[in-house]
Amino acid sequence: MNWNEAENNLIEAFEWISDELERYEVILDYAKQVKPISDELKTDDRIVKGCQSKIWVEVLRQSQNFEILGDSNTAITKGLLGIVTSLLMSRPIEEAKVYDFKIFEAVGLHKFLTSQRSNGLKSLILTIQEKL
Repeated sequence: MNWNEAENNLIEAFEWISDELERYEVILDYAKQVKPISDELKTDDRIVKGCQSKIWVEVLRQSQNFEILGDSNTAITKGLLGIVTSLLMSRPIEEAKVYDFKIFEAVGLHKFLTSQRSNGLKSLILTIQEKL
């Protein structure tokens, strides 16, 4: 499969990991890439539904360009938000709306997420794609 730069970066980040702690460190590094949402925008209508943690997401659109802002009350979910954001923002808006995230299978992300986190990740993806 042909991956783009953001996908290749994710593969490289997970490729050499030998234990679970290192996986979490990689995810936490992605949290640093999230463009912050202001406190004024942290409203109930921006909370991702179906996620145990609180994740606030705002999508700013201008013509065919978009930017994703967000935050979370937990570092791991903010890291997952960072991964999702980097993958979506690396493509045109029409592709981002239907992106399938098969890359998660390639890096084995699902292997160490609890079912609750996996469900929350799906909700996060759907929420962002709907806002696009």
